[in-house]
Amino acid sequence: MKELMKKTMTLAVAACGALGIMHPATAAIRVDVRDFVIATGVERMGDPDGSGVSEWDTTLTDDGWQGKGVLSSSSGLALVDVLVLNGPLVVGGRLVQNETWDDSRIVVVRDDVVVPSGKMLTLGTGCIVKFTEGARIAVENGGVVVAEGAYLAAFDDDSVGGDTDMNGEPAVSSKPPYQGWLDDPTVAALATVRFVDGATNLPTRTYTAGTMYGALPWLTRVDARFGGWFTQSGGRGADALPNGVVAAGETVLYAHWIPHELGINPESASVGCLASEASFTVTANVEWDVSCSDAWVTVRCVGGNQVSYTVAENANTEARTATIRVTMRSGGDNAPYQRDFTLTQTGMAQHGALTISPESGTTFSGASRRVTISGAESGAEIRYTLDGSEPSATSKLYTKSFNVFDTTVVKARAFMSGKLPSATVASRIVRLPVLAEALDVPLWTITTGGNAAWTVDVGTGRNGSACARSGTIGNSHSTMLSTTVNGAGTF
Repeated sequence: MKELMKKTMTLAVAACGALGIMHPATAAIRVDVRDFVIATGVERMGDPDGSGVSEWDTTLTDDGWQGKGVLSSSSGLALVDVLVLNGPLVVGGRLVQNETWDDSRIVVVRDDVVVPSGKMLTLGTGCIVKFTEGARIAVENGGVVVAEGAYLAAFDDDSVGGDTDMNGEPAVSSKPPYQGWLDDPTVAALATVRFVDGATNLPTRTYTAGTMYGALPWLTRVDARFGGWFTQSGGRGADALPNGVVAAGETVLYAHWIPHELGINPESASVGCLASEASFTVTANVEWDVSCSDAWVTVRCVGGNQVSYTVAENANTEARTATIRVTMRSGGDNAPYQRDFTLTQTGMAQHGALTISPESGTTFSGASRRVTISGAESGAEIRYTLDGSEPSATSKLYTKSFNVFDTTVVKARAFMSGKLPSATVASRIVRLPVLAEALDVPLWTITTGGNAAWTVDVGTGRNGSACARSGTIGNSHSTMLSTTVNGAGTF
């Protein structure tokens, strides 16, 4: 007999103060026919020699299996496995007041919970109630159990609330939602609601028939938008709402999924090289964001479905391309969770080269030389310099031909909106000094004659300056230079 007790008897609690449910005070220690005991709070265990009982504060012990415990009873001693559970709400005994088990934590029914006449036990929405082997909720005549959407499961059912029995072994109870755990389900007129989401069945809820569903599970997944619960698959039948009434018996609700929709129109565009603004349309049934990593493009949302983009001027001859990406906030990195709008901007053409007349190297004598710049396209501006510097968009504007009065380097460029400036053209126009200047008498009138005229020789005079050179003559020829001076002077 003792050997049999070692295998089958368990230690039961003397008292449990959870939610007013009490064990009979006359049984400080009693024997059950289970092979383990659940200990919670302050428990009373038998001394090894069977001489008495002692208190054990399990709150000072980590939850989990604690090995063998000694059971003391009139039948002798027995060793049983002890599971400490202070996390869940462990209950058992007779209700002394109305109670509500809400969804704050898992409730473990360790021993029978008796609902006497005039008392009501409410199982709140989302409450997970797990029953040890043989334990149940006993409803006496006049007692009431109200279920508002609780999950009822066996103690070793890991599919609801996790591994409460801490055995590390997955197990799913095949027992119907309330059969065997309520002594007479017809007393409470219980109903069940089973949820099917197309991939994983959610835990079955237990209700009192005629009560409201309350908060229903809200599901998410990356490839579709949750459209609620319906009595038929594919969004057909009646939709279940929190204030809907639960029918008696079993109700099966099916999750309705609406595929994500994300489209753009048009999907690409080409714009000119100048700064501009345009837009495209987004079609979606989910929230979305828009972005572009290219600095020359700025995007913004206009209204509910328009994306406006602004492009900067492309000051290069090469075309460039940018990607504006529309992405679902709840999606991933691939279609259909994102759409790309391709934007191409043409390169900027360059204005053709100008022409300066006279051409570079031209010499002139006398007071001035006329200069003309041509070759500008319609709408272009010609900007020029006379000091050898590079022309810019703010240099002197060419409107008509002009004179140069000395050796001058003329540089010019064309500037036009929508085109790059032309290449710089340059012309060096050299002014030759006259004989009077070469002779350092600029105000005199010099006359040459004979068979060959005198000329100006640049760079061979005194100090590298100009001088007068006689004409080349042969035998019996002459070359003559003369001037008339009124008054004193130096020649």
